[in-house]
Amino acid sequence: RNDDGRRFVDVTKQAGLSPTNRGHWGASAGFMDLAGHGRMDLVLLNYVVFGPHEPQYCELRPGIRSGCPPATYKPEFGELWENVGGGRFRNVTEQSGMKATHGKCLVVAFMDLMGNGRMSFYIGNDGTPADFMFNEGHMHFTNIGLPTGLAWGELPGHAMAAMGADWADYNRDGRLDLAVSGFSDESYSVVRNDGMGVFEHVADSLGIAGPTLKPLGFGTKWLDMDNDGWPDLSYANGHVYDNTNEIDPLSSYREPLMLFHNDHGAHFEDLVPRMDPAVAKPIVGRGSATGDFDNDGRMDLLVVDYEGSPLLLHNQSQTANHWITLDLRGLPPNRFAYGAEVSARTGNTVWVGQVSPASSYLSSSDPRIHFGLGPITRLDSLRIRWPDGRTDVFRGVSADRILRVEERPGQHARIVVWRGGAT
Repeated sequence: RNDDGRRFVDVTKQAGLSPTNRGHWGASAGFMDLAGHGRMDLVLLNYVVFGPHEPQYCELRPGIRSGCPPATYKPEFGELWENVGGGRFRNVTEQSGMKATHGKCLVVAFMDLMGNGRMSFYIGNDGTPADFMFNEGHMHFTNIGLPTGLAWGELPGHAMAAMGADWADYNRDGRLDLAVSGFSDESYSVVRNDGMGVFEHVADSLGIAGPTLKPLGFGTKWLDMDNDGWPDLSYANGHVYDNTNEIDPLSSYREPLMLFHNDHGAHFEDLVPRMDPAVAKPIVGRGSATGDFDNDGRMDLLVVDYEGSPLLLHNQSQTANHWITLDLRGLPPNRFAYGAEVSARTGNTVWVGQVSPASSYLSSSDPRIHFGLGPITRLDSLRIRWPDGRTDVFRGVSADRILRVEERPGQHARIVVWRGGAT
């Protein structure tokens, strides 16, 4: 618990949780209001059964030992903890439908599939089919990963080793799409949301499948690097076997980042080979998070190097493109408006985003919504659907501003401009 911004206090036991996770190998976690009560519920993901009696090393080639692949171990599963108020949680895994998951969990990424304020979530698993837990309401979820196609990687019927995941509307059709990183020798996945629970794997046609075949990816984040209005895609790469070149001479432990530029939703190109050597330097990438840390309207990227210092990639792109950033403040207890949806429109051009910091891999990003606007200097409309279902619409909103939008009970929300001029 954040103690008035001065320090953090461990309240795990008081919250009803186990400080040791009851012996489970915890792999990821994320907070979101899943019950519609305004409080942050907790999705807790566990990986595999591992201890002193399980295999510690495997011989992946004759005479060459390394860590064992996940198929060696029995799966652990995810848990769902409902926030009952007063800083306490209760385990609702059994009655919520979470037992219908496949296990060996690594990443959780939330999204509102139907646009009704009920947040569902994707669970990426290591070598087992991924899960998409559809929110039916009343804290009950149905796993629709298989019927929607989200369970698989780029190869039909093939369960990828999903490491990192993030949602964004890459093709600007008003629906959130999914990017997932994976293991070496399996292409990363981009899944286009065609609406009504229909998803299509498109990494190959977008030019992403080929370049991502050999790397091993973890951190996965969408960000509009040049504010042209089209979300670009970043991957933090790095193998899990430090002697992987002895197992496969074409692979390496340290690998460069990938920053794919989005060409109007039709094709992606990795820009890292043309960038500064400091950016292209091979690392053992793991977590990654996005945010505009200096509030200059350009999205920055923070990457964890498992074998070195973190990398803060300060975006210094020089373009004439415009942007807008929205800092939503909801009613208590959901002060940061987790689960809110923002849509902006000018003519037939649309942008959409949802407030959900948990994504990537073991990471939490800036919860503010950032839209690159390209040449557009003024939005016709800006619509906010708050987590409690209320909607506010603003007209004629100027670009190149950070706007704090404050939800108010029984009143129209208030915009406070804290960088830029008047709206």
